[in-house]
Amino acid sequence: LQVRLIRQHCGDVPILVHDDWSPEPARGQLDAAMALMGVEVVRSGERNIGHAGGDLGAFHAGLTWAAGKGLRVLVKLSQRFLIDTPGWLQDAAKLLTSGRESCLTDACLQGPCRLPLRTEAVVVDVPRWSKPAVMAMLVPRRVYPAAADHVVHRALGRVGGGFAVWPLLGGPDRQIRTPGVLWHCNTKPHEYRVVAERFGIDLGADFFTSGWPKASREDWG
Repeated sequence: LQVRLIRQHCGDVPILVHDDWSPEPARGQLDAAMALMGVEVVRSGERNIGHAGGDLGAFHAGLTWAAGKGLRVLVKLSQRFLIDTPGWLQDAAKLLTSGRESCLTDACLQGPCRLPLRTEAVVVDVPRWSKPAVMAMLVPRRVYPAAADHVVHRALGRVGGGFAVWPLLGGPDRQIRTPGVLWHCNTKPHEYRVVAERFGIDLGADFFTSGWPKASREDWG
């Protein structure tokens, strides 16, 4: 669904899927589905490394891939952060490249939780972020008890330039709805299903919008 939405609203842009070692048969099903759509799938390491580790893997793999393709702008989106707005990618790239900041995002609020930035949706300047010293900070690994958000924020300090607010996010509080955006912190499962039905996609009976279960240090990563 994420790929179909991007293709509908932003055209035939290059897309990479980072999978943190989903269990079989889901892993094979994902590979087959993405191959039919012309989308590359990558995995970091040789096993699942938890929530935070997987987030770092998405940044590291995405930047490696984007730099290899000579791309100027990379957008990292979490699995359930869906943007149902025409031309959003082109607008974001124009906003980033017209300023001095090295990425677009916002601060992160969720109830009592305070994080330095929102990693579910970040637009980054690839040449500035793909330098060896920065990439070394983003190597996928277990960072418990730190959150990936803190690690990415420290990497941003090494990049320099700070972040500009991405208006599409609608502010730092990710529990507040933003028009044209679906995010599991503020969107019900049936709303995802309505969008999926436009493309003839069945999300399945087990689709959920609660947080990923993280019962142990292994789950947190």
